[in-house]
Amino acid sequence: MPTVTAIAAQVGRDKSTISRELRRNAGKQGYRPFEAFRTATGRCGRHHRRRVESNAELRRVVGKLLAQRWSPQQISRHLRARFPDDPGMQLCHESIYQALRL
Repeated sequence: MPTVTAIAAQVGRDKSTISRELRRNAGKQGYRPFEAFRTATGRCGRHHRRRVESNAELRRVVGKLLAQRWSPQQISRHLRARFPDDPGMQLCHESIYQALRL
């Protein structure tokens, strides 16, 4: 059985990455790559509600500005200036782009 260092060199990853992968996904029958992939896919698939989905006022403000053809970068800067003391009413432009893709 190859060492963690040998596997890391072969696949071009750090040995700590290989070690972490083996710790997470090696079961009683050893490392099962298809089972590991299925588990990892399940881990990253958790959905959380985005702030723009759960905050009606924020959704209204963003929607109004998008209707006026503002860019997500402009909206993000506007929200920071309009609500400087309320982080719940601020979004980065990436979050606005993600909300548009829903």
